[in-house]
Amino acid sequence: MFLPHKSKIFDELCKQSAIVEEAAQVFDNIARAWKELKNASSALQTLERRGDELVHRITDDIEKTFVLPLRLVKNTDSHSLQKTATPPPLL
Repeated sequence: MFLPHKSKIFDELCKQSAIVEEAAQVFDNIARAWKELKNASSALQTLERRGDELVHRITDDIEKTFVLPLRLVKNTDSHSLQKTATPPPLL
């Protein structure tokens, strides 16, 4: 009998939403105090790295958990789809 392994996708998505919320708070602080832009930009870069790591883990977990139609697409096409779905880097 085939039993799928426990997926961490939902937990990782919750972590991702927490990072997005934290980044929004940092942006709010920047909007209220432009003098903090230099310090806040390093915080945003840290949040971006953490978010990127989670995106890779989520993508890997999805690929291991589900059989996706994208597997029929060439790797280069799949990569270009992921690239267009990724938001631009933070300043």
